[in-house]
Amino acid sequence: MHQILAVQPFSIDLAQRVDIEGSNTPTLRSGNRVLDRSGHVVGILFVGQILLAINDISAGLTGLVGNVRQAASMVTDGTREIADGNMVLATRTEQQTGEVNAAASAMHELTVEVSQNAGRANQLNGLVASLSTRPFTPPMLTVT
Repeated sequence: MHQILAVQPFSIDLAQRVDIEGSNTPTLRSGNRVLDRSGHVVGILFVGQILLAINDISAGLTGLVGNVRQAASMVTDGTREIADGNMVLATRTEQQTGEVNAAASAMHELTVEVSQNAGRANQLNGLVASLSTRPFTPPMLTVT
C-alpha cells in the first residue's frame, strides 16, 4: 500500500493523504489529474493550490535564510569582540614584557653592584686583618 499526496476536487483544504492499493507508483499526467500507473484517477491538483504551497515553501525558505543571516551576524560580532580582546591582551602583554625586561636589567645591575661591594668588603677585611696583627706604634709628633 502506497501513500501519495493528492487533492480532492472542489475542496479548499485540498492536500491530504490518499491510500492507493497495490505497488503502482502515482504519476502526474493529463493536466491537473493525479493518476496511478494503471491510469486510475486518485485526485485532482489545482494550480492555485500548488501556487499556495509554493508560496508557503518560499516563505519558509525566506525565514530560514533570515535566521541563517542573523546567526552569521551574531558569529561575526562575536568574532570581532574576540579579535578586539586579543589586540588589547597583546598590547598589555607587550607592555608587561617591557616592564619585566627593565626589572631584569635593574636586577642585573644590582647584582653587579653587590658583587663589587662584596669584593671591596673582602679587600677591606684583609687590610683590617693585616693591620690588627702588627703592633700599634703611635705616630711621632715633632714640635717646632
